[in-house]
Amino acid sequence: MALVGTFEKIAWSPKISIAAIDGICTAGGIELAVSCDIILASETAQISDMHVKNLGLIGGAGGTTNLAWKVGVAKAIELCCTGDVIDGKEAHRIGLANQVFPPDKLLDGAEEMAGKIGSMRPAALTMVKASCRAVQDMDRRSSWQYCDDAFFVLMTEPDTAEWGPARWVNKR
Repeated sequence: MALVGTFEKIAWSPKISIAAIDGICTAGGIELAVSCDIILASETAQISDMHVKNLGLIGGAGGTTNLAWKVGVAKAIELCCTGDVIDGKEAHRIGLANQVFPPDKLLDGAEEMAGKIGSMRPAALTMVKASCRAVQDMDRRSSWQYCDDAFFVLMTEPDTAEWGPARWVNKR
């Protein structure tokens, strides 16, 4: 249970988390990565879940279920049960990695994405993350209402004049 709490803090933190995978990523590494909001990978990354293959266990800390949320149930079962190693290109193809980079460009790509996200309205980023994460625990209609409620909360916040629709209309 202690490991779940650690990775749960990452998943539910109001801040956007970005994992940058280069080299070997297995066991705790993949559990950490799938807890993050965005995963970037180098083309040569070696990503696997070898818990079953090497230890006769499943990944803890929500790693197995988080992997299923990222890539779908069937693909997660395949990866967990076979222990197959995939590279960054395959991780991107199956939806595990958001983007893939040559190894020497991975950190630049991560810094660029972090900078781009960091320049956005903090309250809106928090609401986007909360809304996207909440959809995993809700039916569709409830998720629509949750998103609509978040929109109206943002429209009433004191910083809306600086960050809200007027910014776009006035091209600030």
